[in-house]
Amino acid sequence: MVTTELAVGTLSVALCLAIGLHAVALGIDEVRCVDAAHVAARSAARGDGADVVLGLARRLAPAGSSVGSGVGAGLVTVRVRAPRRGLARLLPGVPAPSAEATVPVEVGAGEEGAGEQGSADVGR
Repeated sequence: MVTTELAVGTLSVALCLAIGLHAVALGIDEVRCVDAAHVAARSAARGDGADVVLGLARRLAPAGSSVGSGVGAGLVTVRVRAPRRGLARLLPGVPAPSAEATVPVEVGAGEEGAGEQGSADVGR
């Protein structure tokens, strides 16, 4: 009798631990997407080229993320979307980590990055 209760209890604890760790990993990916989008948008607003902007986003975003950027109406927008991982792939209600940052183009920013748009899939 005690052995069955111990087995069920141990399994329950292991399942709760797995769910908790995946939730933390999902939160970390979300924060990395936000950081990547903000840093890349700021870089683009300063007038850095598309290769520099996408390179910054690639370094900061989670592996396998897609990165897109655009410039219009004096604003720079960068979107970062990470793939769903682990248990999140099995649960349809859990959204993929993603972030979008929009920053006004800085006065005096270089003209070489003013009209560029780009996108890339990040792989490591």
